[in-house]
Amino acid sequence: WNTFYDATVCLLETALKDQETLKAINDAIKSEAAGNRAAAPAFTEDDKEILQEYSKVMKPVAICLDRLQAEVNAYMGILLPYLMLLKRELQAIKREGELCYAGPLVDALLEQDDNVHGFNNRFMYLFNDEDLLMTTLTHPNHGPSC
Repeated sequence: WNTFYDATVCLLETALKDQETLKAINDAIKSEAAGNRAAAPAFTEDDKEILQEYSKVMKPVAICLDRLQAEVNAYMGILLPYLMLLKRELQAIKREGELCYAGPLVDALLEQDDNVHGFNNRFMYLFNDEDLLMTTLTHPNHGPSC
């Protein structure tokens, strides 16, 4: 997840930042394909928009994964709060309604009860686990006094 997300962000921030760079990339693809006599698809503005929407949707997922997989400050008590933050951020992206291409990705990540890979089927049972609830409650950053 994170590697593909990071590569997409890097591509958007460097190689696809302007029309001139996009044209240079397409020229390089076409010249490489000319030697192979294969039709090379041009990298279009639609492709760029698809990648931008993908990175917008996957940003909260990548951040959550980074935090949960961290070498430091990765405690059992942060799991439920981070999962709730992830769900709220994905719901906010969906509510904005500005996605032309990545809407199905948000739907797949969120609470589709009929989707085995949706949020509810994958994580909601954790919110009934008394040990996880207790570790969250007793974590200094997420306890009742916060």
